Amino acid sequence: MKKLFLVTFITFLSLSCSKDDDGQSVSIVNDWAIEKVGNMNASNEVTSEQEWSHDCSSKKDHMILSSSENFTFNYFSSACESAFFAQESGAYSFDESNDLLIISGGTDWDASYDVISLTQTELTLKLSADGSSNARLPRYNYYKFSRRN
Repeated sequence: MKKLFLVTFITFLSLSCSKDDDGQSVSIVNDWAIEKVGNMNASNEVTSEQEWSHDCSSKKDHMILSSSENFTFNYFSSACESAFFAQESGAYSFDESNDLLIISGGTDWDASYDVISLTQTELTLKLSADGSSNARLPRYNYYKFSRRN
């Protein structure tokens, strides 16, 4: 009876856990609003953090990573027009086995980023320490995004 209970319990636990629990089946393809920026140390601990300065209080600047590996970053002005104040675009690649996102195309975001976390609702990036971190964004090596949809 104890063995039957143990087998049933282990089966129940294995069925109740899904790959979503550990983030393996979450796609980076999405529309991501930038929320926070800051710095992380080598242990990926946040050493400084601040809200991303959105010029428009009602619309958040956001990054779109498409399934065709195109990248677009949309910025809104303080007037909050329906059209974007500025837009950058290019290409990206995502090496899921190494958790590495590479953005290219002549934008301020061009760099290699370590994917620190990727969940259904959050994406956290850190400039990669592999020497190919050329982002022109000032002072920061860490970026936190939330899913827009």
